[in-house]
Amino acid sequence: MDTSPSPFASRRAPHTSAAGFTLSELLVCLLLASTLAIAATSTLSRFAAEQRLISASNDLLTLMRLARGEAMTSGPILLCDHNHACTRFETTQNLAVLRASNTPPHMEPEAGRPPLALLTLPPDVHVSWRRFRGNALLFHRNGILHFQNGHFLICNRHASRRIVMNWAGRPRVESGGSAAPCP
Repeated sequence: MDTSPSPFASRRAPHTSAAGFTLSELLVCLLLASTLAIAATSTLSRFAAEQRLISASNDLLTLMRLARGEAMTSGPILLCDHNHACTRFETTQNLAVLRASNTPPHMEPEAGRPPLALLTLPPDVHVSWRRFRGNALLFHRNGILHFQNGHFLICNRHASRRIVMNWAGRPRVESGGSAAPCP
């Protein structure tokens, strides 16, 4: 009898273990990866917003130092809400440094002169001036403020920072923590 295999007989490969992952293993990995991505996006978004707030407060500090320096070299300077042409200070994103034309207490910007400097804050950051009196921060020729203790409150939806001014015109930054005191 002929024991040779038939040419039509199926040939089987030697038995090997399956290579790859099962569908359930792939779904679990996908679920974990998406959970981590959502958590990272939320954290990164909050971090970016806080960094924009820090950058805005540093820009405002620079603007204040510029105003004080200009006052010491060329006379009275106003730092005010550019949206309202220094007539009032409300929550804003635009600040200006302008030369003052009058003497205290009725300080106004010089007519027809462009601002010495402008600061536009990022879209999600705003600033308000909390003071005892006045519509602008006024620096005299010696760099001292005109009877205006107060602070700038810089906010976004996640956090706030305060820049506190003393009567001598020297600022200090305080971290406000959450955005609760913001308007």
